[in-house]
Amino acid sequence: MIHQYQNQHQGRYQACDRVLAQKLIGIRRSWRSGFGFGAPTTGSQPGNDRSDRGFTIIEVLVVMVMIGILSAIAAPGWLTFVSNQRLKLASNQALLAAREAQFKSKQQHRTWQVSFRESDGATQYWVHPEGTNASPVWQGLLEGDSTEIRIDPATSTLSAKCDIADYCIKFEDRGILDSKWIEDQKPASGDNVVGRITFQRRDATNDEQRRCLVVTSLLGSIQLNRDDDCS
Repeated sequence: MIHQYQNQHQGRYQACDRVLAQKLIGIRRSWRSGFGFGAPTTGSQPGNDRSDRGFTIIEVLVVMVMIGILSAIAAPGWLTFVSNQRLKLASNQALLAAREAQFKSKQQHRTWQVSFRESDGATQYWVHPEGTNASPVWQGLLEGDSTEIRIDPATSTLSAKCDIADYCIKFEDRGILDSKWIEDQKPASGDNVVGRITFQRRDATNDEQRRCLVVTSLLGSIQLNRDDDCS
């Protein structure tokens, strides 16, 4: 009984496999005919038709050309997207560094600052007390290669009067902006923006995406802006 039951089901599976194989062959023949690769000869058997043995060189070349065209269309957009994401990560790291300096000024009741510079093509930052004698510990705004991001001097309004850096933001105790540092910034009368530092992709033009760290009040409020709000 068991052997008979197994033989019956095995026969059904084999029949299903034959039906499925015939359908796949029919689909492939239709595809070949639609793309001009030729239709099977009338009355030919599946086992005797050479077109059923595999893809021809022409078919492979057509697929490769289609993949190449799609890649050429998609690749530039994808690379731009990745670069903009890295710019976003860099500006977020700059904001975190500024807030770290502000927090430590409150915690230790002394002036702390975040400093920014470009060195050997890499954009770096350092959070430290003012006037420290410790050896600088510069870190890249991006993990790994920080040469993709640059500071845009044309739209950065922070004063460059920093002892060891190109730009800096200083906080007194209680986390408010350092009064002497504010005097160096010379914000416009009635303007709520004390200063900003702008970051941009190194390969970008002036019209492309920008992100900036903006000090917006004497109390030390900091925010991120982008594009036209950074000019």
